Amino acid sequence: MSISYIQEMKGITPERLYYGLLAHGLFAERLPPIFTSINFFDYCQSSAYNFSDRGYNYVKFYSLKNTNIPRQFGIPNPISYHLLCKCLKDNWYNICTHFENNTSNQNHKISRIHIRRLANKPALFEMNYHNWKIDGSPETDLMFGKRYLVRADISTFFPSIYTHSLSWALIGKAKAKIDRNKKHWYNDIDHQAQNVKHGETHGLLIGPHTSNLLSEIILTTVDNNLYKKNWCSYIRHIDDYTCYANSYEEGQRFLIDLSEELYSFDLKLNENKTSIEELPIAAVDQWVRQINSLNIKKHNENMQYPDVKAFLDNVIGIMHRNNDKSSILYYAMKVLSGQKMTQNANEYCIKTLLSYIVLYPYLIPFVDKYVIQTYRADFSLIRKFANQIYNEGIKFRNYEEVSFSLFFAIKYNFQIEAIDLDIILKTNNCIIYILSFLYFEYFKNIDAKKKLGEYALNLSKNKDDFCQNWIFVYESISKSYLKDEWKDMKENQVTFLKPISDW
Repeated sequence: MSISYIQEMKGITPERLYYGLLAHGLFAERLPPIFTSINFFDYCQSSAYNFSDRGYNYVKFYSLKNTNIPRQFGIPNPISYHLLCKCLKDNWYNICTHFENNTSNQNHKISRIHIRRLANKPALFEMNYHNWKIDGSPETDLMFGKRYLVRADISTFFPSIYTHSLSWALIGKAKAKIDRNKKHWYNDIDHQAQNVKHGETHGLLIGPHTSNLLSEIILTTVDNNLYKKNWCSYIRHIDDYTCYANSYEEGQRFLIDLSEELYSFDLKLNENKTSIEELPIAAVDQWVRQINSLNIKKHNENMQYPDVKAFLDNVIGIMHRNNDKSSILYYAMKVLSGQKMTQNANEYCIKTLLSYIVLYPYLIPFVDKYVIQTYRADFSLIRKFANQIYNEGIKFRNYEEVSFSLFFAIKYNFQIEAIDLDIILKTNNCIIYILSFLYFEYFKNIDAKKKLGEYALNLSKNKDDFCQNWIFVYESISKSYLKDEWKDMKENQVTFLKPISDW
């Protein structure tokens, strides 16, 4: 039986919301999995320290999209993030009322990806999570009798969100403008959202789970306004819209109404990702069907070397016909990970996938789970791969590659041949700094670790430098050099790093 949007939201208590967002929603999933905020959550529960209510700068890092275009993510300062999570907890029932008012009239759940209680997981959000048993599968019913499919995407969605528009959505723009400087719960949400992004009113950080909740406050309002205009045959995946229309002209009218509703919140459509396509060919991405139709093995037999080779050759061909989208290979990797193979097929699969991933670095965050662990990659092959992506990352300034190479080196106990501390320090990348610090500590390079510690100490002397590198500075210098809440946290043994054994 499907569960409605508001049933999902009301199933989350304020305390569960606070725990999920703070203990498991601070760090983006595309980071090397070495970070945790559980320790900090416990500290916030037990500490009486009065955190400063002000705007804090944040850690910036870049990760490639599946089109190999870099996108900026952020790791909020934990203090401002805690205050935002607490604000959302304190006002959760008001927020739920907003969601109920904007979704209760829907015959199907329009928003498909949102915070929720996840089965056997403490986090409240996961990209592309779906459960057809509780979410339903409305697409088949929505497309029945329709002739066209409309695709639309909001341009630079999270960076374009105006924090004041949260109040516009919650109580209406006119009243929000009148009440802007008054002490109200909706203005407090606006205020704390600004503080997470250095006091700025434009943009939400990509990465922390609070951004996904805040964005839903706005987009469920847009959904409701569209629904009132009798647009009932569409769904939304965060900021991606799919609408089923009777005619091309009807599809155009949907885009006009969607544009108008978005414009009222200072948002606009991405023209390059907006299209009207004729059904049925547009109903499902063609490449998904093509991969699913590949005959990867004979019934109840292990995949042989020729089976794997043919499958991967076909996948690369499909990629080339679809603008080399890395997500196609990612999907194929997940398909393969569930297959049993002969030893020769297994070895070929590992080597081929790793060579492809060097060419498509968007996939690097998935290597450990879907290649190294799945196929039990040989130590020498992991070392060769890590050294390769380190060199590629330094050469092309793709510091995500550098970060993961250091992660692999520590986790699988080998050294990066070309590592150079002077080059590391020039990257201006907090994630690389902290992983390098852990790397040199792990391999007992006392001089390099000391030099990094001195660099962290220099960063701590400037407030902005500290905040933009907070996790590196905090974890690498002693409490005697820290001040205020940071010193108190250190004295209480708060850490944002998992033990290496848990990597």
